[in-house]
Amino acid sequence: MDLKKKYPNMKVELYALAAIDIFENIKAGRKVEIAPFKEVANGFIDSVFRNQDALACITRIREKEDYLLEHSINVSVLMTIFAKHLHLDREIIHELATGALLHDIGKIKIEDKILNKPGKFTDSEFDEMKNHARYSKETLEEAGLSGIAVEIAGYHHERLDGNGYPYGLKGDEISQYLRMISIVDVYDALTAKRVYKSDMPPIKAFKILKGDAPACFDEQLLNKFIACIGVHPVGTLVKLTSQKLGIVSKSNFQNPLKPCVKLFYSAKHHHHTEVKDIDLSKKSCTDEIENSVKPEDFNIELMHFFKTVFLN
Repeated sequence: MDLKKKYPNMKVELYALAAIDIFENIKAGRKVEIAPFKEVANGFIDSVFRNQDALACITRIREKEDYLLEHSINVSVLMTIFAKHLHLDREIIHELATGALLHDIGKIKIEDKILNKPGKFTDSEFDEMKNHARYSKETLEEAGLSGIAVEIAGYHHERLDGNGYPYGLKGDEISQYLRMISIVDVYDALTAKRVYKSDMPPIKAFKILKGDAPACFDEQLLNKFIACIGVHPVGTLVKLTSQKLGIVSKSNFQNPLKPCVKLFYSAKHHHHTEVKDIDLSKKSCTDEIENSVKPEDFNIELMHFFKTVFLN
């Protein structure tokens, strides 16, 4: 049996597991080794070039309790997809993916009671949280890393208007790569489920980012990111006007509102249906997306569907 054919995401899961081990070693106080992170980033890049939609789907799965790990993997994957969309060189993409995977490593130095605080930070707690980017930069430099990856880790919270942190860079001081990571980082944070907030639909996250452009975020790059990810990103659970539910399975760059969808549930009758692939852009298709929905609203085990249907 060809395992790669039967389980196209197997390599992705292996690299994700490798990332888990690496982060756990760092949390245990062991020395930061850069080589394993570079290998994981390289694996993500290979997977994006092989099957971008399958990997994009992984970023919509929100089941891990470890937000730092999940966020780091997601940002690395999304950054890789974004960089590929912009036709950047493979070498640059690798640095971007590595830096994205390591961008929040400084948070390991932040006390858990601050890092996971559900309420509002005190001024001193917020100041400490803002230092995580500085800690990331210092940690990676001490480990011997340099270049774009360190730049991303140290400056991913800088904003074009100068109101970012921890260094207060602004305008032309902020490179294209930093403008990219700032968009991707905030997008994934907004769409994540945390102990103190529910997850936000991608389309709402895009509206928030658009509201902060061009003051904070590069408007042209933001528009390219939205086009790249899709108004309804791959892996999003959507309800159609026919009252059928499905997972967006393939983006449509020409018409983002009409992607391909895997239908599997009737919202009207509240039961699973035979899995059916439809292309909303086809002239013969009269159905369209009404809105994105949350699986818990319909008692749907989305992870089971992803693993048994979508990723196999």
